[in-house]
Amino acid sequence: MGTRFADMLALYEQDPYTSAIVLIGEIGGSDEEDAALLIQRSISKPVVAFVAGQTAPPGKRMGHAGAIVSGGSGTAQEKMERFRDAGIPVAKTPSEIPGLIASALQPRRKSKLTLLRSKSKTKPKRRAGATKSRARSTSKKRPTAARAARRRGR
Repeated sequence: MGTRFADMLALYEQDPYTSAIVLIGEIGGSDEEDAALLIQRSISKPVVAFVAGQTAPPGKRMGHAGAIVSGGSGTAQEKMERFRDAGIPVAKTPSEIPGLIASALQPRRKSKLTLLRSKSKTKPKRRAGATKSRARSTSKKRPTAARAARRRGR
């Protein structure tokens, strides 16, 4: 029979190393619709979906016994609509998945921006990668005895 989406979604939700979930479904059956409902109700991590078989003609067997669309139920369009109704971004092609995941994770990323001007009298933090400028004096400093000895030893 196999593992249902609901079982895997629960595991991914509890996994501390999982930041986002990509759900790849197919035509036929109702697992994707059940998963969309579960995601909407219980999953807090970002989810992106893709449904394979979008161009399959209704009533035609596609690869294995479970991938058949019967009576208008289990179509790719129906499944994609259910995901969208649940607030889940849906990729039309597999190549769209990385961009959708990046967008889904973006609000979770910590901002690297710092405030450059502040109304308070506190000193602003330096930006990442900024170099500290050093004032140089116009008059030459005389070398100390230790520096002079080091220079002679070279």
